[in-house]
Amino acid sequence: MLSGFLLCCFISSVLGHGRLLDPPSRASMWRVGFSTPKNYNDNQLNCGGFMNQYLFQNGKCGVCGDPYQGPKENEAGGRFATGTIGRSYKTGQVVDVAVQITADHRGWFELKLCPNNNPTKAITQSCLDRYLLNVVGSGTRFINTPGVGTKRFQVKLPDGLQCSQCVLQWRWHAGNNYGVDPSGRGCIGCGSQEEFYGCADITISGNGQTHSPVVIQPTKIVTQQPSITFRPIQTFKPFVTNAPVQTARPVQTARPVQTAKPVQTARPIQTVRPVITARPGTITCKAINYWAGVVALDQWCTVECQKGNCPPSACSCQVVGR
Repeated sequence: MLSGFLLCCFISSVLGHGRLLDPPSRASMWRVGFSTPKNYNDNQLNCGGFMNQYLFQNGKCGVCGDPYQGPKENEAGGRFATGTIGRSYKTGQVVDVAVQITADHRGWFELKLCPNNNPTKAITQSCLDRYLLNVVGSGTRFINTPGVGTKRFQVKLPDGLQCSQCVLQWRWHAGNNYGVDPSGRGCIGCGSQEEFYGCADITISGNGQTHSPVVIQPTKIVTQQPSITFRPIQTFKPFVTNAPVQTARPVQTARPVQTAKPVQTARPIQTVRPVITARPGTITCKAINYWAGVVALDQWCTVECQKGNCPPSACSCQVVGR
């Protein structure tokens, strides 16, 4: 039953895929002609999966779709965050957006913008939340139409906003899982849903004409620092101190052999008996919150919590006397 439950939770991770192609996300730039690292899994930046996001991370996710706990390869300092500018726009412009869906999961898209102006600095969700972009003819959300393929729509950039490096965040909140919303209503699309993200580096200027980002400079600075770490290799010199060889004298310390007495400390082995006192009661764990009432997950909680892996957002345990 547990395997069946896990299959239901991970089914969306297996089937639901999507990537931001215009402007190209950091992970997908190589697909549209940029010489950037290739991420062949650029269509599954889904916070590490549904279970990881909601069961282990309390719904949290990396701002660019990486697992909240890391590694964050798509954020500043990560492998795919090279600082390369993918598109240049002008302030207040209505821009085209293209999202490629390889497996449809309904839901909606949302785009946010953070004026960062420093490719080596990680963005925050609070910065992105300042600029929720308007979708032309659709409020702030683009409803994902049924079917796979490239979904195209337009968003308007904020008037007066300019930046040498802005990060555009694409968020796809899927809607094909059955869940329960805060009011208690259950439906397909209610409650927690799988999410996909993508981050694109863009510039916004007064006239739309910008130069290639001088982003390579920060990376050079970073690569210089490791070279300095070669100096510690010189620390082998202290090893020449043959003086310690004279420490053969400690051989006389054979006396400690008499400390065989500690062998008598086998007595602590008797302390194993108190552990047996756990027998009068058994640990019973139950799934809570979104997973309450799922027998398979109750079993999962019971097994994992006894191993020390007991997420408080999903499991609750108690000792029941016999």
